[in-house]
Amino acid sequence: MSSAWITKIDRGNRDRLVKLAMEDLAERLGLDLETITLKSLTNVTWLDMSMGYPQPGRKVAPGYVPGFQIILTHAGKDYDYHSGFGRVVYVPEGKGQPPLPADAI
Repeated sequence: MSSAWITKIDRGNRDRLVKLAMEDLAERLGLDLETITLKSLTNVTWLDMSMGYPQPGRKVAPGYVPGFQIILTHAGKDYDYHSGFGRVVYVPEGKGQPPLPADAI
């Protein structure tokens, strides 16, 4: 079951967020956008504004953040992106923290 506030905040933007993630990955890897595919898109709740990817030395505002975990794939390799409040963040392999399910709060 998906939380209503997640539906209102991010659901309408999910295509835009996936596109942003795909464009970022294409730029990072120097690829054509068409070579990247969406593997999964999951409604989640992040525990704070770091969206599951805290940066050393940065203070993070506490509070639940509705969003998506976006997994893209290229040439058999997966790439993790976290989204919330209209932005996406690339998360290097092994560096991310797990989210809560979307309906956990």
